[in-house]
Amino acid sequence: MKIELATRKNVFQEDNIEFKSKNFIFGKNGSGKSTLCDLIKMQKHLYQTEMNSNYELVEVKEDGEYVLANNQEEKFDVQIFQGFDSVIGENNNLNAIALSAGNKFIEDELLILSRELEALNDEKKIMNNIYLKAKEKHNFQESKIDNWYSAAAKLIKRNTQYQIDPNYDKRKFKDDINKSKRIENVEELNSIIKETPKNPVVDYFFDFPNLKEILNLVNDILVKTVEIPQKCNELNTSEKEKFARKGLNLHEENDDCLFCGNKLTRDRMNKLNQHFNEGYQKLEEEVLSIEIEKITFQKIKPQEFYAKFDIEEINNIILEKENEINRFLENLLNAINEKKEDITKIFNILELEIPQITNLQIKINELIRENNIFGENLNNNIKIAKESLKYHLISIECEKFNFDVEKNELNNLKLQIPDLTKINQEIEEKNKEIQELKNQQKDTSKIAQLINERLKKAGKDDLQLKKIENDGFERYEIQDGENEVRSINKISTGEKNIIAFLYFIYSLEDIENQKNKPKIIIFDDPMNSNDDTMQYLIITELQKLYSGTDKNKFNHEKDYFLCLTHNVHFYLNIQPHGNHKDSKGRTKYDKSNFFRIENKKFRLIKNEKEDIKTNYAGLWIELSELCERNLRYAILNSMRRIIETFVKFNNLNTDDFYRENAIYKKLFDVGSHSIDDLTHEQFTETPAELKLIFSNLFEENGFEDHFKNYWK
Repeated sequence: MKIELATRKNVFQEDNIEFKSKNFIFGKNGSGKSTLCDLIKMQKHLYQTEMNSNYELVEVKEDGEYVLANNQEEKFDVQIFQGFDSVIGENNNLNAIALSAGNKFIEDELLILSRELEALNDEKKIMNNIYLKAKEKHNFQESKIDNWYSAAAKLIKRNTQYQIDPNYDKRKFKDDINKSKRIENVEELNSIIKETPKNPVVDYFFDFPNLKEILNLVNDILVKTVEIPQKCNELNTSEKEKFARKGLNLHEENDDCLFCGNKLTRDRMNKLNQHFNEGYQKLEEEVLSIEIEKITFQKIKPQEFYAKFDIEEINNIILEKENEINRFLENLLNAINEKKEDITKIFNILELEIPQITNLQIKINELIRENNIFGENLNNNIKIAKESLKYHLISIECEKFNFDVEKNELNNLKLQIPDLTKINQEIEEKNKEIQELKNQQKDTSKIAQLINERLKKAGKDDLQLKKIENDGFERYEIQDGENEVRSINKISTGEKNIIAFLYFIYSLEDIENQKNKPKIIIFDDPMNSNDDTMQYLIITELQKLYSGTDKNKFNHEKDYFLCLTHNVHFYLNIQPHGNHKDSKGRTKYDKSNFFRIENKKFRLIKNEKEDIKTNYAGLWIELSELCERNLRYAILNSMRRIIETFVKFNNLNTDDFYRENAIYKKLFDVGSHSIDDLTHEQFTETPAELKLIFSNLFEENGFEDHFKNYWK
């Protein structure tokens, strides 16, 4: 059985410790024995446990019922004896316990049910082996996927500072997998995430002339001509006519012609004026009055729009439309210019398709509307962009891991795990039948009778239990040998402890059948202010228990026994006697575990040589531990106790032992338990110097070998 210790680094240095079926642990007060008990109960107990407000380990209850721990296949019924308070009920009353009676019929029925239960347990054992192998494969695959969850979540969070919240973990990653989706617009979404609020874009309108009206006006002029009654025949080309028309404007009657030098006669002037008559001039004025200029459209400003909108594209379309309209106007302008060259000529009308701006205007209006709506919902749009990118990244990780294949493999392995529900229900029902039979045998006075008999054998006639009933509650009074009631407040700690101890021992058989779980039985410093008689009573009962003579209480094939103590005498006497080897060459150190807690470490005792042999040897072990921790005053006190014990046991004279080293005697006596001013340092020797003084005392008295034998 392995117990994890890593959560108590302040108490133990090891990460874990392993126990055999029987374990004996020696450790001074404060070395962590009770902490070990708590760890065992928290990790291995049948029921869930928690620390209450008083920092006591208690079993969790919901609606008055105990809450079963997870992983029932690995749990035990942990029973810990830690003195009177650990087993006696509230108000100092003993709990009522159901024990077997001698009804032969019920015993026969119990025997049949027990055999049926054994068969079910054998069947479950076979199924459990199959279950464990299948579960191991499943757990490996599950762990593989679970590790991937963590790694993928960490990778996404680390590499995507804009998309993922800082608390993103594998739980959230698992929830998001079903939403994973590849996207193509990664750059667009990244730009959205970085957006800041912009002002709404104002409406956009095109500024240009009415193209239809201009076309109609040009066509009207192109088809117009003029009647010339007295036409100058010599003006038979448009160039000549244009030349003459310009010259007419430059000359007066009788002026010398600027071209030929001849006089411009009245007759010639009249003839020209008849050629360029009023109708001609009017048409000429109409032609010249038409002004056609190319247009320039204002482009949309990209900085006013959010990055997701393609402004360059719309500006290109605007430019194309501008060019289209200008080509249209250029055609009109060319036609008018031709008309100017030959006023009287009749031209064909222009059949041109008028450029349309409506669809482009609608498109721009829609672009502005979408942009402004996007800005109004910018925060939500950023959130959506982040989510889309996150699901995109998850999709990439899933593809890299081949998630669908791995998940299918996990599902297939899960199908291979046998369902133990039915066999567990059958075992539970069988246990229930057994318990119901046992309930019919209840005899609440039986346990008190067993305790009383055992106490009498130990010479404690003045410590007897008597059942009383009050308001339907069963309680026990403690009476002396004269049947006089003894106040529970006047019972010594040692007497309370022995009652609780016997109660605990006799109740183990009943505990066996609660959930049919193997037991871990722990005795945490069971010796507590007991006289010699009670010490040996406890030792005898514990040896009887771990020997396995009563398998209903302790079965070494499935149960665990741990005894923890700080009492050297108790430690020496509680363990199995002798160190002879069995037929397989094993000693008690091979069959059981012996530990000594030293400096936060569990030291495994492998043979008799390493073990404590006497109380005196325990003092040397204590000194070794104190030296490792450099506790000067404690070292001094421990050395004094060793010398006093050694001198007394060997019937030596204390003054002779110190010889000329009386100063050392003063050091040990005053330095270790003086009540002088504690604000003044009483001695200055270091631990190394104390060791030298200590060793010299033994060497000078001829006990150098004794010192070397005990000094570790």
